[in-house]
Amino acid sequence: MQNSELRSLSKGQMRFSDNEDGNWRAFNHKNYRIVYRANALSNIGSWVQRIAQDWLVLELTHSGTYLGIISALQFTPFSLVSLQGGAMADRFNKRKTLVFTNLAGGTTALTLGVLIVTNQVKLWHIMVMDFLLDLQSPDYSLQFLAQDRPF
Repeated sequence: MQNSELRSLSKGQMRFSDNEDGNWRAFNHKNYRIVYRANALSNIGSWVQRIAQDWLVLELTHSGTYLGIISALQFTPFSLVSLQGGAMADRFNKRKTLVFTNLAGGTTALTLGVLIVTNQVKLWHIMVMDFLLDLQSPDYSLQFLAQDRPF
């Protein structure tokens, strides 16, 4: 190991290098740092929404069966549209598709949020919004992975 890769060995701390051969060199690029932070924030929001949605289903129905149905709806779109999402990743403008899928996900989350706040939410609303939200997820993931350059 080179001296530039390890610092403060006597203190028991190891620091990864960000030089051209280092582990963290991607963070030298401003666009990567922006995409990394945005993606991390988006993933945190998605998981918070998933937990809150499952909790809402339990509050509305007190049924593990409906919770299982909601969970199944989470994975169904990926199996249905992952191949089409891959084809879309090759054919359409990547940036526009990413923007569209993010807007679609935000719109479904906002719609479900408004239904909850106005106390109008029903189980079928959650099922439809969950399916629509997860319908855009495989396309988003494949678009993001298929990019040569983020933007």
